[in-house]
Amino acid sequence: MGKKGRAQQERRVVDMSAPALQDVLWTPDPTEVEDWPFETVLLDLGRLVGRQGLDVLTGRMVEFAITAQVDVAGHWVDVARVDTCHENVHLHLMSRTGVEISRQVTRPIYGPNDVELGWDAGEAMLLAKWDEHVRRWGCGR
Repeated sequence: MGKKGRAQQERRVVDMSAPALQDVLWTPDPTEVEDWPFETVLLDLGRLVGRQGLDVLTGRMVEFAITAQVDVAGHWVDVARVDTCHENVHLHLMSRTGVEISRQVTRPIYGPNDVELGWDAGEAMLLAKWDEHVRRWGCGR
């Protein structure tokens, strides 16, 4: 019999190195987060409501939720939301019945910098695609 090929030799190699720091998703310690609610009225559109979770020691934003709402017959209804649950920044699109119709991860969170970048991108995404989010909310897809 001949020698084993490279693929056969490498198959038994175990990677014992520690995972790269960039590969470890991050979430803040909930006991060290203070919530700050906000509301921003957008003339002729609706409003943005939500919260910023700030680190109690540094005051740095470490989590957030931004919800786009429209007024329907005198009641505010959720159309779309960007938040940082589950170690990712993601966009939720809602239907008229309040059911989530879509969830899209926009950025993994490896630390507070990703939260701040996610806030900026998420707010811009809600505003830039406002009409599309309202249309999808209305038709349910």
